[in-house]
Amino acid sequence: FGVPVVASAVGGLQEILRNHVDGVLVTPEDVTELADGMSRLLGDPGLRLQMANAFKKRVEEKFSWVTAYGLYEELYLSQARKK
Repeated sequence: FGVPVVASAVGGLQEILRNHVDGVLVTPEDVTELADGMSRLLGDPGLRLQMANAFKKRVEEKFSWVTAYGLYEELYLSQARKK
């Protein structure tokens, strides 16, 4: 946590990272787009902080062990009720 993310828009990264909200998603193998995304963040400290904070909050809310535990617990309980 604490830094914004620049990543290729592949696989699960597209579900985790919201483009221009939590970080920057770039087209895979597009070096120019990657460099532009990195330059944009390096040149704007306020944007870096905003995206880093947004990503940290998203991870804590959506992907923490506490959240995962609650989701699994609900899944197991709903399945148990069906029996």
